[in-house]
Amino acid sequence: MSDSPTLDVPSPTVLEWSLGLASLSPGQVPCLSFRPEEWVKTLLNCRWFVNDFGPEADRLGWAL
Repeated sequence: MSDSPTLDVPSPTVLEWSLGLASLSPGQVPCLSFRPEEWVKTLLNCRWFVNDFGPEADRLGWAL
């Protein structure tokens, strides 16, 4: 067994989710139904979910 570190490479789906969320700005609300502070919290929660649970969600067949 090698002692070299391994890289966690996200699946194409998780990478797509991450890039999509990265393209959104916390300072630019994309939908009038969000108040600015709600949008920031929602975006941060989405990024957290994909970062922490994205691989598992993808494995289970989720589509965002």
